[in-house]
Amino acid sequence: EFAGTPQADQARVLAGQALFGIGEFERALGFVEAAADSAGVAGARAQNVQGFALLALDRAPEAVTVFAELRDTSLGESRARATMNLGAAHAAAGDLEAARGVYTLFEEEFPDSALLPEVKSRAGANASQ
Repeated sequence: EFAGTPQADQARVLAGQALFGIGEFERALGFVEAAADSAGVAGARAQNVQGFALLALDRAPEAVTVFAELRDTSLGESRARATMNLGAAHAAAGDLEAARGVYTLFEEEFPDSALLPEVKSRAGANASQ
């Protein structure tokens, strides 16, 4: 009855988040992929869950693509988080050089972010590998 409405996408995101929370990553992915192309907050939230589900399923290269797109379409704190998650996805994919590059970009773009200590910690951990 709500097919094609913003409420349907929100419901898919909520279902995906719930499934992710109980470790049903593949099922979560099915719900959020259906909402990931929607506009606005629901689409961004769906992409975020999609990226983390892909990481949980050891599909890091796909997560890189999702977080890169999310970063490109986000602003402010959402862009900062997407940037941090993009770095983590690169690291999970084994591309430590790309991860370091993303973390450096984060420090340049978001020098006042509350996430900066975490990003610096991740960058330091990658540098030691």
